[in-house]
Amino acid sequence: VAEPIVEAIRTEGEAALRRYAVQFGELKEGGKLLLTRDAELKAAYDAIPVAQRDMRERTAARIREFALAPATRERNVLREARVPRLAEALEDRLEAGLDRLADVLDEFD
Repeated sequence: VAEPIVEAIRTEGEAALRRYAVQFGELKEGGKLLLTRDAELKAAYDAIPVAQRDMRERTAARIREFALAPATRERNVLREARVPRLAEALEDRLEAGLDRLADVLDEFD
């Protein structure tokens, strides 16, 4: 679904970008693609319903807190869950590779 859109934007440029933005309801006909001034950005921010704005701000705060925190228990839990699975996957691939190598070597005997 995305390939024709990306290709149209690649070949037609801004005209295609505007067409799809309008088609998908992300831009009003003739609207600006990029807000460049502080007043425009503030007006766009103020136009977001308060409930959505609050939710986005809470989400951004959680992401910021997680990204800036030193190694927390949550990160350690994620790491501990991933490492054994990664090790197991690597062992499986190594064994499969060694088996294939043994088969190739057998052909030369």
